[in-house]
Amino acid sequence: MSVSQDKNNLVYLVYGRDENYRWEAKFSILSVLRCTSSDAMPSISVYTDEPESFAGWPVEVLALDQPTLDEWTGQQGYLHR
Repeated sequence: MSVSQDKNNLVYLVYGRDENYRWEAKFSILSVLRCTSSDAMPSISVYTDEPESFAGWPVEVLALDQPTLDEWTGQQGYLHR
């Protein structure tokens, strides 16, 4: 993925079995779409282990597989490091 240098970028990390995370991300995306003028609209990317959940959404979806999540978690068991 190449990140655009000429406009803002909005990136979501949505993973796990709790469907609430996906609903919260979708609500946030809808809020951005509603509250932002078309000339200021950021590029929106979603990194997720359930890419089918964002099919048809106006976002770039980047699929996360379990080996990637395991690598990010590391030996300490902490994903957000």
